[in-house]
Amino acid sequence: MAKTKTHKIRAKKASSIYQFIEIANSISKEWELNEQHDSNAIWYRGVNSAKYDLLPGAYRLQNYHENEHIQDFKNMAIPFLKRIPANEWEWYYLTQHYGLPTRLLDWTESQLIAAYFALDRWDGRTTPCVWMTNAGEINRRSYGDYELIFPNDKFTEKWLPSYFGRSKKTQRFKFKTKNYSNKYPIAIIPTWANPRIVGQQGMFTIHGKSTAPMQELFLSHRRFRHLLIRIDLDGKGLERRLELLAELRVLGVTKTILFPELSSVAEDIKNRYFPTV
Repeated sequence: MAKTKTHKIRAKKASSIYQFIEIANSISKEWELNEQHDSNAIWYRGVNSAKYDLLPGAYRLQNYHENEHIQDFKNMAIPFLKRIPANEWEWYYLTQHYGLPTRLLDWTESQLIAAYFALDRWDGRTTPCVWMTNAGEINRRSYGDYELIFPNDKFTEKWLPSYFGRSKKTQRFKFKTKNYSNKYPIAIIPTWANPRIVGQQGMFTIHGKSTAPMQELFLSHRRFRHLLIRIDLDGKGLERRLELLAELRVLGVTKTILFPELSSVAEDIKNRYFPTV
């Protein structure tokens, strides 16, 4: 996973899940008052190290040809599916949720779900954190419009894997009389077509041709710099991880909620009665 360069991103620290909620809510109110932003556009992303860039899996790998690997996934996945994805976007979300590297970056509308993902695979040697942003501002910086996007039209198709094959360059195109390109990331609202994405209240950003981490999109303009914030969680040893996960469990966030499968049920039971680091 790519490690960040020296970025001047605002960072705050939380010593408990309850303090984390307080900080996140305070930031939300600040943005709403100062920027007149829609609170529904505030998204969160939990990761197990504050050093990692906001960069999707496909752009962390060398010589990775996303479209070709997704075609392989489509060819091999059908026997295992109860429902065939309705369009190319649904296929794309499915490949992301089952671990194939894509240009999608997972976000959620839930503070607590993001905190769970920051802690779930944390090994105690890094600082787990939650990134917080206003998704509408990603789109304003990328293509000039604050609105969030429901993909499946002629505009968003330029970010699909079929436009990102070998040697394909940035696509410049016209949509509704205006000129655009697919260079930068956009924030999209996916179809909640599988139980995982529903449980995780999933949202996505999708990177364009630029392989720069998302931090640079905000840092390149002082006006937008404060609209991407990192909240670091108390990372003092793996025993602390168990305490924070226990706080989340009291608040109703468990693996079964996020991954509604029998293996998650079993793991939650084990963690409740026999917690281990």
